[in-house]
Amino acid sequence: MNAKYSTLKKMKNIAQEYSSISEFREMNFFPETNPLILILEKNGEFLIEYANKPFIEAFSLIEKQKFEIPNSDPNLNDILTNLINKKYASFHLDFYFFNQKQNMVIPYFVEINRILIQNNEFSVITFSSLAERKQIEKRINNLHNALEFGKIPVITLDIEGRITYSTSSFEQILGKDISQIYKQSLVDILGNICSEENKKLIVNAINYQEEFREIIEITFENKKTFLELFLRPLYQSEKAELSFVVTATNVTALIEREAVINQSNKRKEEIINNIFEPIIILKEENGTLFYDGANENFYKEFLVSPEEIIGKHFDEVTNDHFWDTVLTSLDFIKSEKTNKFKFRYTHQPTLKEYLCKLSVFENEFDHTTIMIISFFDITQQIENERKLHEAYEKEKRLNKMKSSFLANMSHEIRTPLNAIVGYSDLLEDEIKNLSKPEMSEFVSYLKEGVERLLRLVDNIVDVSQIDSGEMQTEIHLYNVNKILEYVVDELKQTAEQNSIRIDLHLDEENKFIETDEIHLKKILFALIENAIKYNIEKGKVVIKTYPVNKDFRIEIIDTGVGISPEMLEEVLRPFSQQEIDGYRRRHEGAGLGLTLASKLTKMLGGELEIHSKIQNGTTIVLTFPEKQSNKN
Repeated sequence: MNAKYSTLKKMKNIAQEYSSISEFREMNFFPETNPLILILEKNGEFLIEYANKPFIEAFSLIEKQKFEIPNSDPNLNDILTNLINKKYASFHLDFYFFNQKQNMVIPYFVEINRILIQNNEFSVITFSSLAERKQIEKRINNLHNALEFGKIPVITLDIEGRITYSTSSFEQILGKDISQIYKQSLVDILGNICSEENKKLIVNAINYQEEFREIIEITFENKKTFLELFLRPLYQSEKAELSFVVTATNVTALIEREAVINQSNKRKEEIINNIFEPIIILKEENGTLFYDGANENFYKEFLVSPEEIIGKHFDEVTNDHFWDTVLTSLDFIKSEKTNKFKFRYTHQPTLKEYLCKLSVFENEFDHTTIMIISFFDITQQIENERKLHEAYEKEKRLNKMKSSFLANMSHEIRTPLNAIVGYSDLLEDEIKNLSKPEMSEFVSYLKEGVERLLRLVDNIVDVSQIDSGEMQTEIHLYNVNKILEYVVDELKQTAEQNSIRIDLHLDEENKFIETDEIHLKKILFALIENAIKYNIEKGKVVIKTYPVNKDFRIEIIDTGVGISPEMLEEVLRPFSQQEIDGYRRRHEGAGLGLTLASKLTKMLGGELEIHSKIQNGTTIVLTFPEKQSNKN
């Protein structure tokens, strides 16, 4: 087994320091999902000072015991010794452990970090599943691609306000790529984009872990552009380290629209009526708010007429909740000396949720204050977010159940079945010595049944691995005819027991194709076994191979009962069998053979076709390219 090492991080100082082991336990005990231990070096030996439950269960080591994991690669004791001698602060690597209980090699991703507890140096080792880590990396890549594809300007900051990630669209705004801004202070990178006052507000927002929102004016692609900077803190969990996300929304269109309204009162009604979102216009005179106008969509949305509101005092025709919210927003605008504010509003009669944007302008002609409030209906968005969250939680539960089911099946079923096969061999030898042929036959049936169960477990695990993308392939050149001859020889006894004749008509050139030998054998074994199982008495199975252009084709033809047209797609689904005539459940099997063959064929870059009619037999055609364009 070869370990894959990562880059070491030189230790200038220890990042984490704890006053006691008890404090460390409190900080790291939850969530307890992955194995974790705390190691202390004493007189050249490594002792376990703390071990969580998953570690004890996985490696059968407990606290105050000498740390040593046998049957593993690489040796973690050697790694720890080198880290201490070379004074490295952290290290991570791929680690392989042979679990004797499960009789299998288990891969882990191991992270080692050096910490201080009461001025003593300890090593914290965490073990996480490589498969789980790959899933997380896949989700992160999908999120990154979604942000890039959507051209959303986004950057993330650490707790000190230093840049840790940026989309390409934000890099274009800054005129710098990620290599120039990574780990740089956001305030420093903004340069001339933000005013000094805004920079101070950003620093305060980071220090006090608060939100910051402001519209700034920049020149982007030789055009005057307005961006709404929005900084907010993010907490992944109660004990996760704080981070920040910053978005830059182009609000140029909104600013220009509001400027037109402010500059041209004559065209005000025409312009706002062309805006899809409901909008109202308020005017402040001598400390009193009046309704000054609204667009048609506002009247339709809230079922009011112009005569009911225009020229009326704002508080006379507005419910207390909305009135109080607008007054609070205006107080904030005045105190912060800004001209924009956003707030949420629930319309009680309809229970619709709105995101309201309040903009304030000074009318230069009559020195009055104009306020524009636009209503964005986010009811469906909130409902979609709720459904998405529920679906996500459901998916997590289902994945957890699936993983638990497969793990238990692989261990809890395979282990006793292997034991039964072993004991059956011993019984068979003893019975042969006693010259009891009928007893030997019983033991043979027992072994056959147990081996069938083992194949079922293998098929279920294989189907699950294909669906989750975890199935690995090793593509090499193989002689298809030789593989077919091997599979037919393995099934020869089964065919004879069922009075089925197998005819081989193989291509004379002994064609070689690029494929995975193990997976191809599984495909052929499942298909030929089905052709024997569902055949008629004294039936026949014909197997042909021949080239077609740059592909190679395998045909498996049986004289069996056939499959009805409406069931052709159904039989490819897991645990499905034809429910009429010869395909009733009088046949053994769980209905996974065709499913596994179909999925493996597709994974190997081939195609599987089924041609069948009731009582006219079935023909299965496999087509594989001679060469793979992408090898796994």
